[in-house]
Amino acid sequence: MGSAYFTDCLHTGAIGETIVADYLTSAGHYVYTSYAAGSHPFDYVVTDSTGVPQYVAEVKTYPRRAFFNDTGIDAADWDKYAHIAPRMPLRLYFVDFFERCCYSIDLSEARKVAKRDAGKVYFPLSVCRFEFWLTPDQLSAIAPGRLDRYANTKRYFDAT
Repeated sequence: MGSAYFTDCLHTGAIGETIVADYLTSAGHYVYTSYAAGSHPFDYVVTDSTGVPQYVAEVKTYPRRAFFNDTGIDAADWDKYAHIAPRMPLRLYFVDFFERCCYSIDLSEARKVAKRDAGKVYFPLSVCRFEFWLTPDQLSAIAPGRLDRYANTKRYFDAT
């Protein structure tokens, strides 16, 4: 996978971050991000309407696993977030093209059921909280190149 793939992932990730920030703002929260150049340890600090910090938010923009009703993150990211969580709650948001929605989980809840495997940490969708359906424009903006492996996968979050 070359630099074009990496650039596409960064672009898609930034779109997912914007989608979640807009959602949180519309729910009455203030969303603060780092404008420092380069990598930063998390995406947002979310506060209530009075500016009191509530939690750290990290956004992942990719589909859940195809053959299991779970999702996950890189183990290195998990370990980084585990150092933040004792100081401030951390919520992971997943903007998922296949599920056509955004769902989330608090790291303290994910820890109870997390399974580490081959450089990833997975947890079941059953412990994730549905947040909102993605709009057609949002889905178009984050559409992956191919979803062949999902041909026989049933959506966990069903709109019906």
